[in-house]
Amino acid sequence: MGLDLNGTTVTKNGNNLEVANSGAAALKFDNTGRFIRSGTHPMFYASNTGSSWVARSSVGWNTYPFNSTEINQNSCFSTSTSRFTAPITGVYLFTANAYHYDSLNTYYHPEFAVNGSPGGRMPYTTAYRMRGYYAADGHSTDAQICQIYSLIAGDYVEYMQYIQDGTIYYLGYTTHFAGYLLG
Repeated sequence: MGLDLNGTTVTKNGNNLEVANSGAAALKFDNTGRFIRSGTHPMFYASNTGSSWVARSSVGWNTYPFNSTEINQNSCFSTSTSRFTAPITGVYLFTANAYHYDSLNTYYHPEFAVNGSPGGRMPYTTAYRMRGYYAADGHSTDAQICQIYSLIAGDYVEYMQYIQDGTIYYLGYTTHFAGYLLG
């Protein structure tokens, strides 16, 4: 029997300290104070299984589609919405990549969006921060971004692309989106 704090229990299990909610271990620490990761630690790795180039010419923000997950602990990523939803409040690391080519004189860049707002909930005072800028003028490029966000349980994150003009093509199977709870 451990200490019960409104349904959250703290117990000692051997040399480990466990914090559980509704009986499921949420956090574990060993006798040196190190955090022990469990199978319920929120993380995902999503991809697109398409094997051909996909054209986009919609000016403005567009969400990349992801139809497959290789990792999806806590079912935190939805392939129907292409969104990660934070199951718990914490600090998360996100990374994404897409391989592109474009029509001539096309401007585009990738960005994460929090709750539908590109650049939302940034850990600094800048309201908007571009993570990559591409004016490839008929060439192929990788659009890789990485960002840390403080999220509140229920916040959602999407991998988006801004297109100013022209047509952008991305290669489906090269498109990836991953996230991990840091703490």
